[in-house]
Amino acid sequence: MIKNKLVITINDANKYYSLYADGLLLSKTYDKEIGITELTYNENEAVFLYYTYPAHRRVYLIRNTQTGKLSVLPGLSNEVNIIFKHIASRVDKTRRVVSFLNEHFQNAYRFTNDFYLRLDCLIAAKGKLNYLALNQLVENEIKTANAPTLER
Repeated sequence: MIKNKLVITINDANKYYSLYADGLLLSKTYDKEIGITELTYNENEAVFLYYTYPAHRRVYLIRNTQTGKLSVLPGLSNEVNIIFKHIASRVDKTRRVVSFLNEHFQNAYRFTNDFYLRLDCLIAAKGKLNYLALNQLVENEIKTANAPTLER
């Protein structure tokens, strides 16, 4: 195991669940003989994990960090910090959000946890995804990230 890196192992033969990961990928390897894909992510990276089980679906937004409340998830090499999780139709809503972020904004996976917590509220809201609110949320995050810091 690489120190401070998160390795996600996806086994082709797993009958209990399937896993898809979306984030800033450091490396990807596939061993055809044993049917395993390994995805590697840097420390402190945000990664969306989509688990599909026989009776339900889940999405987790995790950050590869060793601070805060840590949780163990299937297929991951390290304990991770779960920023939010959703089930059922919220999984589809999350996929639409991630697609929108990837299409319109660079470095969306490097946004702060505060941004992702606000995003969680937007995803959890009833009804269709409010793209106007999503765009405003991202614009506010970009402004905050680019704001000059006060030195003392």
